[in-house]
Amino acid sequence: MNAFRLLRALQDNLSAEMAPDGLLTVAAEATEAIEALGKQAPDKWGVALVWQGYNGPEDGESPDWQNNRFSAFVRVPVGLPAIPGNALHREITGGHDSVLERVEWVSLAVRRLRFTNPDIEPRAPRLVRSTWYRKEDGHTIRVHELEFELVTALDVAVEDGVLTVA
Repeated sequence: MNAFRLLRALQDNLSAEMAPDGLLTVAAEATEAIEALGKQAPDKWGVALVWQGYNGPEDGESPDWQNNRFSAFVRVPVGLPAIPGNALHREITGGHDSVLERVEWVSLAVRRLRFTNPDIEPRAPRLVRSTWYRKEDGHTIRVHELEFELVTALDVAVEDGVLTVA
């Protein structure tokens, strides 16, 4: 599994599940992801995927493994709720899910993915960090980053296997 196949699989799977009320994009880095989400339609919720890079294998693991790091940045249409704090955990104006419902949906959608390969055990992305971003160019936006790791075979000649949803 290499970075471009990983991003393609994530984008294809999430796009199908997000349609028609969500927008999905891929960005080169965190700043670009936040900027793209801040510019998209205010009545839509969105996700920007960013591949963060490789790490080597953990101590004691086979040198034939690599650790892919990637993030899903989640933005929701917050609107102007009567009590702004309630948008975090209650339905948002216009019938949209709360911010935390959308964040949890994306987290589960990514963690349900299984990458199988004839030479390795099934692997699933592991959530390693979750953090908020609040400002972009002086404007308040609500974006939450979910950072994941996925251990994959290093040998690019090995079949990437199949993406399944658990």
